[in-house]
Amino acid sequence: MKEKLAMERQSLNEKMNKLRIDEMKLEETRRQLDIVRCDLVREQDVLTYREEYLDQRQDELNKRAEVLNQTEKLLKESETRHRRLQDEQSKQFTELQEKNHKLHEMEKQLVLKKLVKKGFCVKIGSIYKIDHSSFSFPDLEKVVSEHF
Repeated sequence: MKEKLAMERQSLNEKMNKLRIDEMKLEETRRQLDIVRCDLVREQDVLTYREEYLDQRQDELNKRAEVLNQTEKLLKESETRHRRLQDEQSKQFTELQEKNHKLHEMEKQLVLKKLVKKGFCVKIGSIYKIDHSSFSFPDLEKVVSEHF
């Protein structure tokens, strides 16, 4: 019986040793899991920080894009207004040139009519006395158009 008890005791001791070894392995596994858990938490924190940073950068880029779009819109409006003003200025300049030309022609005609009424004709910078009976108004226009 002593042998049987000794064998049971030895069997129990072996089982206890095995349980202690398993417990040590389990404790080591827990430590490794804690390390992995801490690493994962740290990585999650880093990823969260990076995500926040990227969100901020995206917000900044969106704001800049909006400012750029507004600036481009204002530039297009300004260019359109500039072209419209240039066209208007060009049109007014053309009108003024036409009016100036008409005014010049009217002044020339007025001077010639006054000279003709007084019996004079302008030819190459000189004034000649003419006889109304032998000189017609179309001839006067020809002389004036050649020299003005």
